[in-house]
Amino acid sequence: MKKEICGVKYEIKPMPPSLTPYSARIIALLQRTPQNVEEAREASKELRILIKELLKETVQPEPLEEHELEVYNTLIQVTNQTLEKVKFFPQNKRPSVEEGSPISPVTSQTPQ
Repeated sequence: MKKEICGVKYEIKPMPPSLTPYSARIIALLQRTPQNVEEAREASKELRILIKELLKETVQPEPLEEHELEVYNTLIQVTNQTLEKVKFFPQNKRPSVEEGSPISPVTSQTPQ
């Protein structure tokens, strides 16, 4: 997907599964309420690092710092749209014996 922000054009591709741990950690940090200023600072530093890592792998060119939030939000939208499309593909259904599958369950055969 292409996104233009203040004259800068970005190409944003969906997040690959290998980057899911970054996304999961971001969500965990956003859901946790820091108990004090120091925890908030640490969470903020970690969020910056995680978001930069995600954007580095999915966006060209590297977003300007003031565009990171908007580009990150677009990345999440693009990834969610891609996941929705995948849900509509039929699952690889393995034919059953009744449907004429050449693969049948192993059974012991006794001569009659």
